[in-house]
Amino acid sequence: MNDFSITTCQAVNTVAFTQALAQYLQNELSVPVPYVGDQEASWSDRLEQVAQGQIPLGWICGLHYVRLADARLADDQTGDLELLAAPVQAAPRYAAQPHYFSDLVVRADATYETPQMLRGATWAYNEPGSLSGRLSMLHFLVTEMGVEQGDAHRFFGQVVESGGHANSLKLLLSGQIDCAAIDSTLLDYLRPIEPELAGQIRILHTLGPFAIPPLVIHRVVPAAMRQRIRNLLVTMHGSPAGRRVLAIAALARFVRCTDADYDSVRQMHALCAP
Repeated sequence: MNDFSITTCQAVNTVAFTQALAQYLQNELSVPVPYVGDQEASWSDRLEQVAQGQIPLGWICGLHYVRLADARLADDQTGDLELLAAPVQAAPRYAAQPHYFSDLVVRADATYETPQMLRGATWAYNEPGSLSGRLSMLHFLVTEMGVEQGDAHRFFGQVVESGGHANSLKLLLSGQIDCAAIDSTLLDYLRPIEPELAGQIRILHTLGPFAIPPLVIHRVVPAAMRQRIRNLLVTMHGSPAGRRVLAIAALARFVRCTDADYDSVRQMHALCAP
């Protein structure tokens, strides 16, 4: 394989980093590494292309990873996707671990003081396959609030699919919904560029931590190249160029990860799957 492409199927805060990572890998590997973004295909189409190997390298949700991996195992086939590495956020909140949170947010002037008070409210999630936006909330309702399995959606008066975390925040601020579970790394990204957000929303509860969305690579890429890319990722914090790229996404480094690191996501999904 003389070249391969890369994409992110995560929120807007990952775009600039993934574009810079494409250039970093291209420089280190001396092969073209084009970035594929929204102008080329929707995120859901790109996720399918990652699964099929048309875009061999992708940053995807941990829930999407386990669904794709387990679907292949159910057919007695080796998974097409291989874990490359997991990012570690630099902020102290993440305790130097490859995990993240989901922040349950409401408007700053809302009267809700506890998650229990949200019964009958309007909740928005970003998309059905999201760990931070949907599964985290369903899991919390079942395991922490005693809502019957399969009835979590009925806890709310109305449930809205927004299409993205940023869209959920817009709906919240416009008063169209009452609450949303938002990827903590997106809120980290938005706070400095939208300082007014601090006075507009309030974190009612934090869910997690959860295994962070990994970088994956399709096995259409030869094994030697897959290993070379993995080595580049887990060592890039050791070079000035690598640290500059990591800083774009407020990352400290990448670490190696295994399929077992996402077993907790499997367990959440098994408990809450419709």
